[in-house]
Amino acid sequence: METLACLAKQNIAIRGHKGDLKTICETSNSNRGNFLELLHLRGKDLPWFKEKFEELNNRHRMWLSPEIQNGILDLIESNVTKIISDEVIESRMYSIIGYETLDISLDEQCSLYLHCASKGMIKEKFIGFYLAKSTTAKALFELVTEALKDLNLDPSYIVGQGYDGASNMKGKREDYKL
Repeated sequence: METLACLAKQNIAIRGHKGDLKTICETSNSNRGNFLELLHLRGKDLPWFKEKFEELNNRHRMWLSPEIQNGILDLIESNVTKIISDEVIESRMYSIIGYETLDISLDEQCSLYLHCASKGMIKEKFIGFYLAKSTTAKALFELVTEALKDLNLDPSYIVGQGYDGASNMKGKREDYKL
């Protein structure tokens, strides 16, 4: 878990081209991915870890599978999101920033950030990427509203909004004011 958390925190890819779990305890010329290579490296530095790692790997290769890795990452993400949400709730007032762009598959996505003052410091926290159904003001309003609802944040405490690339969120009408 620590290795996955470290990779996630550093925003480093986890999987490589060949994730051969049978030879994970051996040195390899193939790219098994950062996660498996770091586990191998830890085994080289810590003999007790290598022994335990080999034992577990021989009995339960599933614990290294992408599905298990994703499950662990989901748990880490839930925990981090809860911490961010609690911090924003404690500060009461906050701002929301939205960036809209096309992703690599040409789907419209919106990344959302929260700004708040906590313990005398201004903090900016990334809360996630969200797939936008469309780029209409109504669709973007619903996207932001749903994200805030998932975080248990009250929109009435928003003191500022900013949207880069999401120009539909501003206009003459106030129909979709948060």
